[in-house]
Amino acid sequence: MFTTLTSIFVLVFSTPESDTMIGIFDTAADCDEIAWVMSPHVSAASLICEEIPPCKTEDSTECFWDAETMGNGNGNSFIAW
Repeated sequence: MFTTLTSIFVLVFSTPESDTMIGIFDTAADCDEIAWVMSPHVSAASLICEEIPPCKTEDSTECFWDAETMGNGNGNSFIAW
């Protein structure tokens, strides 16, 4: 049985050695923990933990769609951010 997520948390950061990277977490605590671990390696301005709500419909924006638990259970999951 799959659990429907009420939100996801996205961490966006970049390091001098790499392009922008994104981490996706199911709790704010996990996102904050990785942000804390990364903080010595990136500027504070580049560490952003942002909460993303679930989409109300498949064509919504600024949300996430979990294809396994939303709609008819088919299709692809995505983040429209």
